[in-house]
Amino acid sequence: MFELRRLSVQDGMDIYEMLQEIPAEENNMHNSVNGISLEAYKDFLVKREEESRMDGIIDGWKVPSTRYWLYVDGKPVGFADIRHFLTPALKEVGGNIGYAIRPSERGKGYGKKLLELLLAEARDKGLEKVLITVLPTNAASIGVAKANGGQLIKQTDERVYIWIPLADYSDVKLETEDLVLKKAKFEDWEALYHNLWKHADSAKYMLWTSVESEEEARARMNRTIAFQKIEKYTFLVYLRESGEPIGNAGMRDSGDGLYEETGIALGPDFVRKGYGRQILNALTDEAKRVGAIRFLASNRTENEASRGLQMACGFSFDHLSEEKTDPRTGEKYFVENNIKIL
Repeated sequence: MFELRRLSVQDGMDIYEMLQEIPAEENNMHNSVNGISLEAYKDFLVKREEESRMDGIIDGWKVPSTRYWLYVDGKPVGFADIRHFLTPALKEVGGNIGYAIRPSERGKGYGKKLLELLLAEARDKGLEKVLITVLPTNAASIGVAKANGGQLIKQTDERVYIWIPLADYSDVKLETEDLVLKKAKFEDWEALYHNLWKHADSAKYMLWTSVESEEEARARMNRTIAFQKIEKYTFLVYLRESGEPIGNAGMRDSGDGLYEETGIALGPDFVRKGYGRQILNALTDEAKRVGAIRFLASNRTENEASRGLQMACGFSFDHLSEEKTDPRTGEKYFVENNIKIL
């Protein structure tokens, strides 16, 4: 029988002995109890229990997290942490969930079950998605995350980034006079390929590249669908009357009452029709509805059309970025950030 128990100051020797078996550092998971005294272990329990009830940043850098123990038939076999939210740094290293199974109990499928139980706890805490970061060499943990619905979004030489959606965003959409912003459907790949993705000029100021074949377009649509499952406010843009996909748009919650536009792109046949203004106004209206007080939109300094759109929608200049490098071309550029008070 599987049981997930929350850390308690009353936890005893069975937990302490398990934590002596689990290495202090392994696969980016830190076990600070390994090698410490029983007295220090008791102090650890008190401190971790207190931290789990805190709000905001702790000691200038940590976020609140809850520690759990996985029991199987009354025996502790693993531990895990759920971070209640993520800082920008934790989105690069750490993620929401980390876990470890004691070496003597590995190879029995306990990791998969532990993550399944943790996802239910995270959902109960109100999280809509969780991030797991894994070493590229840790094939077992990557497999466990994927088996629990994880979407591999990014991979570097150091880490694999897997987001697991906990909320169903399939019905999230925004509507304007002429447009519907909604989630992608695979059958729309061909129309979007012809209307947007194959046009290099449409990608000029974006961080995506145009595609050169229908095969590439189908692959991109699969990636788009996977990404939209974990991002509430990422959409394709459809003409309301015909249902034809003509572009994409999105925004994200950046915390502290700030939402950010994450890109608006329309195919060349659909610009200068007022659609951009409808999209940006729909995004800011929705952000305000869900509690945002500020909205940030950005554009490369040479992108006069985007700047004009933002100013027409009530934005004003906020700040200029540091110099950036386009990863596709090596070109240097600056980003102008504009703000609107909602």
